[in-house]
Amino acid sequence: MTVPEILSLVAALAALLVALLALSRATAALQARAQVEAFMRDSMQTDVQVLFLKMDAGQYNFTLSNRGSSAARNIDLAIIDDVPAAHNPLTSAREQLPVKQLDPGGYVQIPVAVDADTPKNFDLKVSWVNAGGLETVKDVPLNLLD
Repeated sequence: MTVPEILSLVAALAALLVALLALSRATAALQARAQVEAFMRDSMQTDVQVLFLKMDAGQYNFTLSNRGSSAARNIDLAIIDDVPAAHNPLTSAREQLPVKQLDPGGYVQIPVAVDADTPKNFDLKVSWVNAGGLETVKDVPLNLLD
């Protein structure tokens, strides 16, 4: 091998090494970006849970809790089933809805009026907005827990 061929081979190997280093850095940058995006997505997640509970002395309430990692805002409830207004447990709770904000791990109890003709099982629509501005709506089947 002549000197120019050796120099050409060394230059090609150096170029290959630089390309491999650039690929390694690009891969690390993509992984870091994916981790940041996952962190941001997780930091905006909310998960509002609802229970329909019978408390002491015949009092009833909806207990809303936020199991997510971000505050839930403007939480609203609506009964999906056709329930007459006189027996709708949300009728008496309307002045407390929507709940303006429920922090992560927080809960709020909303007293409701229940009579003998109030259904013990019904479907509830729960809606809220997370920290990223995304509105979530989910249907929750509820039953009265004694």
